Parts: sequence; structure tokens; C-alpha cells
Amino acid sequence: MQDRLSTTGYGSVRLQGLLGSRLDACRDNRMVTHDEEYLLWPYERGVPVVPTGSTALRYYEEIAPLRAPRGELFWVYPRGMAPRPEETVSDWQGEFIANWVAAASVMAKDADDRPLLEKVERVVARWLATQGPDGYLGTYSADDRWKSWDMWMQAHNIMALLVYYDVTKQQYALEAARRIADRVLADFGPGKASVSLTGHHGGMASSSVLEPIILLFRRTGDHRYLAFAKWLVDEDWETPGGPKTVSALTRGAGVRAVGNRKALEMLITLIGVVELFRETDEQRYFDAVEAAWTDIVEKQLYITGSASVGEYFGDAVLPNDGYYDIGETCVTMAWVHFCLQLHRLTGDAKYFEPAERAIYNHLLAAQSEDGRGWAYYVGLRDYKRYREHTDPECCPSRGSRAMGMLPGAALGVADGNIFVDLFEPLSATVEMENIGPVQIEVHTEYPFDGVVRLELGLQRPATFGLRFRKPGWCQSWTLLVDGVRHKGDVGRSGYVSVTKEWQTGAKVEFTLEMEPLIVSDAAGNSGHVAFVRGPLVYAADVALLPQGRLLEDLSVEVAPGMETVRCSRSGGRPSNRLEVRTARLVAGTGFAFGDGGRYRTVSHAKAEAGGSVQLLPFYEAGNSATDSYRAGVWSNREIYRRATYQVWVPVVAT
Repeated sequence: MQDRLSTTGYGSVRLQGLLGSRLDACRDNRMVTHDEEYLLWPYERGVPVVPTGSTALRYYEEIAPLRAPRGELFWVYPRGMAPRPEETVSDWQGEFIANWVAAASVMAKDADDRPLLEKVERVVARWLATQGPDGYLGTYSADDRWKSWDMWMQAHNIMALLVYYDVTKQQYALEAARRIADRVLADFGPGKASVSLTGHHGGMASSSVLEPIILLFRRTGDHRYLAFAKWLVDEDWETPGGPKTVSALTRGAGVRAVGNRKALEMLITLIGVVELFRETDEQRYFDAVEAAWTDIVEKQLYITGSASVGEYFGDAVLPNDGYYDIGETCVTMAWVHFCLQLHRLTGDAKYFEPAERAIYNHLLAAQSEDGRGWAYYVGLRDYKRYREHTDPECCPSRGSRAMGMLPGAALGVADGNIFVDLFEPLSATVEMENIGPVQIEVHTEYPFDGVVRLELGLQRPATFGLRFRKPGWCQSWTLLVDGVRHKGDVGRSGYVSVTKEWQTGAKVEFTLEMEPLIVSDAAGNSGHVAFVRGPLVYAADVALLPQGRLLEDLSVEVAPGMETVRCSRSGGRPSNRLEVRTARLVAGTGFAFGDGGRYRTVSHAKAEAGGSVQLLPFYEAGNSATDSYRAGVWSNREIYRRATYQVWVPVVAT
């Protein structure tokens, strides 16, 4: 099936606003400065498999806690030095270079960053020098091959080489990817070994090979790869021990019935099923991914756009506290990618909206403002834990890869129309069939303001459509074309459309109503509310509370007709903060010790007129804590400390 929307191509969009600044920071302060030895050591030095009871695992469980301050687990590596393999706790390190190569290749192309591209070329050359004569590109010894995370790494390696090939057109990268795939096909397939019985998480980790195998077919036309993909999904997944992905989802069982419910691995395999549908047009594949997407949106998704509790899809009631290990950054990246793929496939704006919510909230919250560090987990009531590196390095590497996807998600082209999806300041060149290049300049203060101004540059007058995505949270909008109000049409796919003959210099102003919303949730957040404005979710930050107050002291007033929340402005410009009316509790609902040491209720809370408190966007909340960023390599396992921010706030109705 042909995609409903095509992307604008690498290097054609330059983001300049909030997302552009975060993308630049990631490129300049992480991709460019990343230690090459840190990326290459697993391939050049080898990674031991860590069986139960091994020295490395015993070090992780028994020795490391004794060395860590405040009970946190971490590895002490001299700055600039590669980790010591004897102190690793897993055997998945081989995937990290692949994520870096994919992200850095795209970022270098989009920003025309020649020094970064030269660094990628240098890293790839050393990396491919470790590829074996039989095509194997991995970190395992011959005796340990195809155990544990080996197939997972091969999948990531093929994907990275294909992205690098798309950016550079270097044929050797495509040939190296083919050699890896041919090694896989030599050992797995009909009458050979089962992919699903290899590796972790109910067959889903090794099944990640699905997407890159299909992309390799698309670039080579070698039907062996497509046949292998169909065998994997239709036969191998359905064998005893397999994840049963398509069958479970199409019978309505939901994502909790797929494999062992591990969120990242499942989302990556679902993206592969999207690719399989593109090549075969078999409706059952689309039905499966649509069922998964709907189930996640309705039952698994946090208000901030991410998912997963302890890295798994769980029950419908989602905990907020960080000690549940929620909102893994790997899951955020995979969810954004999954939504963007469905959006490109169908052209339906409903798939883009969850991606936007995740990008502006959970993805940005996981990235430190300087672009160097990433948080492994981000709770809705939590404190930030930005690390230059984590062990494992999966979340920092995938977070960076998600940032690299943003320019390609901004605009789309289909059927003589230009689709505007990300309302960010940008400069772009869009190639239109029979028209030629169309220059687009977008000026806006989105996501803090709903006014989006677009200017066109054309070689000659041309007729085509402009399609502006109308988010679901927007109840009213206006569209001005060269200063004249235009009715526009909102189609089934969720776009406000205007088609006309355009002149160079034409100006379009699309304004989205962006009123603050108070959101309630009965599933786990009874008696609490959250505040949303546009795509942004807001949070209370202890740094903005009156001196001596904690998050536990905060409650807000909500009553019919009361102005509970308003948007702050500074110098006539939209602010990044909301001002919320607070209540002062007298007596308070609490407990005291009674006879026999049992608790008893003291009194009910009585609200009196309070003041107001400013809320920050979720991605900013907690960033001012002095220990929110630490350099070096840290374990993802940490002791939970007192929260510095929270999304859901207790409410008192007056």
C-alpha cells in the first residue's frame, strides 16, 4: 500500500523553535561530543554474556550498592574512558552504536553538519571492520551466537546501516546490511531455527528484525527478505512460545495478551507489522496495529503522552509516582515512531496527536535542557535524573533518535497538497510534482501561543492545497489568507484545508484557540485535577511554592464560574506558565493517634481563600533541582527520593 503522506526528505526542513533548540542541543552537545570509544568497545573488545550467578551479575547485586552514595547504583568510569567489560551487567551494549549512527546521520544531514557526518563515517568504518567473513556483525563469541540479545542487536545494526545508506548513498553500507540479513536467513526461517524462541520477552526482542528486513527488501527488491518477514509473522509468531501478535490483537485481546507485555519490544515489532502491511496490503496486518494503537490510547497512555509501568503495558489504572519506573524513554521514542508511521500511512491526523503530546511533554521532559543528558524514567510525580550515560544506554540513545525524527514529521506531501503537522518555527523546501520547489517559512510561538503564520515562496504561480492539522483539543480556529478570512474545510482526516492558486509571498495565518483546560481522571486520580493548555501538560514545581511548603501542602480551588486558571503573559508575549488559584486548608483532613495506637480521623478539610501558584510545563518541572543532572555513567536503578514536581494536584471544590 502506498503511504497517504510522503515525507519531505532529509535536509529539507530546519526547525527553529522550542523543538529546534532542543534538537540543536542534542546534536551539538551529545552527538558531536559522544566518545567514539564508548560506542565501539563492545565490538572491538567483545561483551561477555552474563549468566545467573556470574561475577558481573554478582558485582551488580552485591558490590555496587556498597559503593553508591545515597543507596543509588552506578558505575564509576573515568571521564572519557570506555566502560570496563568485566563490570557490565548485560549483553545488550551492541545496540547503542546503531541508535547513535542512525540519529547522528539524520541530524548531520538535516543541519548540513559536515564535521558530524565525518565523525559518523569514521565510526561506521571502524564498526564495519569488525564484521565477520560470514556477515555477522555482533559482540558475541561463536559459542554464544544467537543467544540473549544477539538478534536484537542484528536488527538494530541493519536499521542503522540502512539509515546511513539513505543519508550518504554509500553502497558499502547497504551491502553490509545485506550480509547481516543473509547471515540471519541462513540460520532462521522455514525448516530452520525459530526467531521467537531466541532472546527475551516472549519472542518480541528477537522479532525486532521484522522492520529492518522489510526495509531491506524495499531497497533491494530481494523477495527472500519479504518471504522471511511473512514467515516470521504468520508462522513463527504463532508457534508455542511465540508472541501471537497479530492473532491476539485481531481477536480483541489487546496489548496485554501479546508476548509478555514488554512495551518497547512490542512497539518495535508493531512498527514492523506496519511495514509488512505497506508491502502486502493484507488488511489483517492493519487491523492488528490499529487495535494495538486504540488499546494503548484508551487504556495505557499517560496524560503526558508516554506509556509503560516498569517498562510493561499493565492495568488500566496508571500510577504516577516515579518509583514505579514509569514512562521509560525508550517507550516514548517507540510510541512516537509508531504513531508517526500510522499517520504517514493513513494521512489521518488522529494518529499524529498522541505523538505531538508525547514529544512536547514526555520526550522533552526526559532530555536535559543542554541536550547532553537523558532520564531513563520520568514519572508524573517524581524528580529528574538526567545522566550523560546510563547503564544500559538504551534510553539516552533512543531519546536522541526520537529527536532526529522531528524535522521529518513537520510537513507532509500528498496528492498535490502540503500538510502542516508540527506548528514550529521552521524553514523548509518542499518539492511538488509539476510545480517544483516551494519555500515555506513558519513563524509562531507555539506551543505557548496558537497563532501560526506561514509564508510561501514560489518560482511561478501554482495551484495546490495547504492542509493544517486541527488538534482535538482545539474547539475553534480562524484562517486568514493574505489578510482575508477563509472558511476552510475540516475533512474527515482532521485537517483545515484551503486550495487556491498561490503567488510567491502569499501569507497564511492559522490561529488555534488555546484555552487552559482542567482535566479530571477517575481511574487512579480521583480528587485530583491536571492542567493542560494546547499540547502542553503543566505541573506544580516545589521551587515555585511559597518558602517552606512542599507539594503535599498544595491544593487548588475549582468551582463553577470561578476563574481557576489563567495564562500568564510577560511584556505582551505568551508565557510558559499558568497561574492557578490555590486553596488554604484549615484544620485539614488528617489522622491522629487514638486509643491503642490506632488512627482516627480528626476533621474534614475546610477551604478558605488562598492565593495562587504558577505551574510549569511538564518538560520544565523539576529541572531547577540542584541534583537533577549528573555526569558520568549511572545505572538506571535508583532509590526514589522526595518528588520535586507533580502533574495531578488535589482539588477542593468551594
